[in-house]
Amino acid sequence: ANNHALDAGEAGLAETIATLDAAGIAGVVTQTTGDLRQSVRYHLLAFDDSTVPLDMEIAAKSVAAAATGADLVIVSVHWGGEYQAAPSPRQQAIAQELARAGADLVIGHGPHVLQRVEWMGKTLVAYSLGNLLFDQPYPLDCRQGVILRVTRSVRGTRSVRDRSLAFELLPTVVERGRVRPANAQEAQTILARLLP
Repeated sequence: ANNHALDAGEAGLAETIATLDAAGIAGVVTQTTGDLRQSVRYHLLAFDDSTVPLDMEIAAKSVAAAATGADLVIVSVHWGGEYQAAPSPRQQAIAQELARAGADLVIGHGPHVLQRVEWMGKTLVAYSLGNLLFDQPYPLDCRQGVILRVTRSVRGTRSVRDRSLAFELLPTVVERGRVRPANAQEAQTILARLLP
């Protein structure tokens, strides 16, 4: 769910969904209906706040509905201003609302640069993970990215759950059209930006 979802029209979007389904990648929520396509233990919901402002009432209801039947609720949001090194007040407000509704993990994308990672109560929010692989040489920080590795544990019954998340950040750099792990100095710069 982002501002490029319809670049190849409805047929392109349908092909994308079919390709994801064939690869076993969970589907997404549609903002207009709030319908969920679910996998076994988690729900992945995706929203776009870049083309049209996100309808927070629909988004919150979708997240709350997902939280009632899942061990983990992951929300992906395309948001924020391109090349902005910090999340906007709007991004922060959306993240708070999604966390309040029951999201366990909020992963943002869209700015093409790194933005901080933080906890909102028990919800992990990664505002922007930068670029993993993108043919954009400038500004230079567009070549930085991070892979977010999340580990979750769930204890208790489905009605009384004790969920906890742990995370690891794996810094990356795009160089000559390829992704490579960041060296020690690059990793230090990347991590300082994510965990100020």
